[in-house]
Amino acid sequence: MLYSFLRDADTVLQLGEELLELSIKHDYAFYQRAGRMYIGWARAHKGNAQAGASMVRESVNGHRDRGIRKFEPYWRSLLAETLALAGDIVEALSEVDQALAYADESGIVYWAAHLLKLKGDYLQAQSAPDQEVERWYQQAIDTAQSQRARSLELRATTSLCRLWLRQGRFSDARQRLAAIYGWFTEGFDTRDLKEARALLEELELAKGP
Repeated sequence: MLYSFLRDADTVLQLGEELLELSIKHDYAFYQRAGRMYIGWARAHKGNAQAGASMVRESVNGHRDRGIRKFEPYWRSLLAETLALAGDIVEALSEVDQALAYADESGIVYWAAHLLKLKGDYLQAQSAPDQEVERWYQQAIDTAQSQRARSLELRATTSLCRLWLRQGRFSDARQRLAAIYGWFTEGFDTRDLKEARALLEELELAKGP
């Protein structure tokens, strides 16, 4: 779960396979589903999107069929990501909407900022108006700030600033992203911070001399 938060597909795949092997050995059905879910997510991120999405869907539905919903907003986010990678943006958006609705109903909101960010991503993929996309990114940022979830704030801010880069708002984007990036004092080898650093460099070049 931690390495999926970090978007480290290689480690998720390795640990997912170990988890599946152990859970089969000890006949633990819950963790068999969890292992397949993580393996599917990792495979999708490593290029096998269709097969990966099928594995994640089967596992998430298996949990729900048994009334296991404690982690459902997070699980649905994994399913949405794999569906999007497989090219099914409509279904990915549906999973995000259902996850947000259940988070609101249940109070399980620790992953809401990421779900809101995904909604912005998938609306943008459907060529939604920039104003609408920006609204969801800003809502993700506001949610992360209210929860003091700095990594999720950085992730949503990076998406917002990519949108601004496309719009030519170089100064606004660099200032906004630099502010949250500068908060971090460690973790610079993680994917989120690497992507933010690369975008800051791109914004610096884009603004010209």
